[in-house]
Amino acid sequence: MKSAQEKDARFQAYFCRRRFRFRRCTFSYGKLLGMTSDEYKGICQQPNILGRFYIEEATRLLPVAESNLKARLLAILSQEPVPKPLLHTGQKFTDYFRVNLTEQEATRIVNMFLSFKAETLTPDGETTPDALILAYLVEEWTRYKEFKSD
Repeated sequence: MKSAQEKDARFQAYFCRRRFRFRRCTFSYGKLLGMTSDEYKGICQQPNILGRFYIEEATRLLPVAESNLKARLLAILSQEPVPKPLLHTGQKFTDYFRVNLTEQEATRIVNMFLSFKAETLTPDGETTPDALILAYLVEEWTRYKEFKSD
């Protein structure tokens, strides 16, 4: 009797042949190589993995005085992104990268986003669409900073 994993691998192999009309698929011992979408999601949720958008926005908004930090972020973007599952349909905008900055560098990025966020609030302190985007950036980079402080 075949296990559920073997049956699933055989189905994926059949699906791959049928769906892509003889497109080359890589198999090892009858199993489709690569990762599942759940494994990919788990990798992307790690605190040291950030999406392209978060890194590009930090690079774009960093002041000229932070040229060393900007260069480090650009070097991260020039690396290979986290590998995607075989049937992933996202383009480069859905890339995730392993980030290896110091806690001090992450703190400088978070403080930069916080100051921009404060500037984008209305005089009454109400949030704006720009402040909302900056809040997401602050949240993600704070998560990374806390990871580095542990």
